[in-house]
Amino acid sequence: MAAVTGSQPECDPAWMSRASGKACQTVSLGRKILLVEDDVLIAMDLADLLSAMGHDVCHIASTEADAVEAAARLAPDLMIVDGNLAEGSGVSAMRQILARGFVAHFYISGDPNQLLKAVPDAVVLAKPFTMHALANGMAKAALGARRN
Repeated sequence: MAAVTGSQPECDPAWMSRASGKACQTVSLGRKILLVEDDVLIAMDLADLLSAMGHDVCHIASTEADAVEAAARLAPDLMIVDGNLAEGSGVSAMRQILARGFVAHFYISGDPNQLLKAVPDAVVLAKPFTMHALANGMAKAALGARRN
């Protein structure tokens, strides 16, 4: 989990202004989260929910390439990754990201059984999910980070 410091976390100001009309804001008590989701409505709803929970959504990536680049640039505390993207794969993106070093993450998917075939030990939330399930997924991803 991110430590609370006097400095701001690095975030993507261009994305923040497009997404919410706001500039990158102050440090929260939550995590710096990178979302990987190609459905704009789901991404925006999830970003709003995470922000309301006290987390900093630093970027929303909609493609495999954008996810890999943003993870390297922003060094998120947590990634929430859609398994199937219109351009590429969330699973493939995470394989590339994890090859550089561990990042706490979990997947969201409309077809969790298919995703678990590709990544048997993954934490996966089935779409649609509740706020309680989201919080549980975040906790399980954090536990996985502590083991690595």
